[in-house]
Amino acid sequence: MDDLQPCPLCGHSPCKIFSEDKMGRYYRCYFCSTIFLDPATLPQPEAERSRYALHQNRPTDEAYLAFLRRLADPLCRLLNAGAGGLDYGCGPVPVLAKLLEQKGMSIACYDPFFFPEQSVLEHRYDFITCCEVAEHFHRPKEEFSRMAQLLRPGGILGIMTSFFRETINFVDWYYRQDFTHVSFYTKKSMEYVADHFGFEILKAEADRNVLFLQKQ
Repeated sequence: MDDLQPCPLCGHSPCKIFSEDKMGRYYRCYFCSTIFLDPATLPQPEAERSRYALHQNRPTDEAYLAFLRRLADPLCRLLNAGAGGLDYGCGPVPVLAKLLEQKGMSIACYDPFFFPEQSVLEHRYDFITCCEVAEHFHRPKEEFSRMAQLLRPGGILGIMTSFFRETINFVDWYYRQDFTHVSFYTKKSMEYVADHFGFEILKAEADRNVLFLQKQ
């Protein structure tokens, strides 16, 4: 039964074991190439929240601001001033939201642990940022579907996550060492997201950023 796990992004099955060690058992989908932690060992909400609360994401940290600009700058070049957005999974300190506000954008924040206001999920937005969040998704299909529904026609979804590439040794990969990172994507995974959820890829970096434009 170990090789019968369905993919939490595309639903295809079976997904065979890709890696197994003290960090856990990971499967890889042959169809969309997503790698994911065994659903039976996903972290509990209390442990996740405690880990996220340790993040030192300060708005005065120039190195962190430079990191966020890798997503914010190309995104803002595609938006009109005053565009309304949602920072999806903003964390305890929504630094990206503040950075976008400084660039003239209007932005709401949502985070299931720190900003759990459900009313922000009842509106539609010109853009959504999902910065270093997708790797935490336990059910990525549901999350990407929700974000697609929250966008207005022509809206932009900005994703930042670190892609797995075949040249990476998964066992030693730094991105896997955080136990709350449970879903890992490739460029093929992002192509599936674009095709399945009604986007086209506007921009993609080799290792991290993807910007999507929702199709009309």
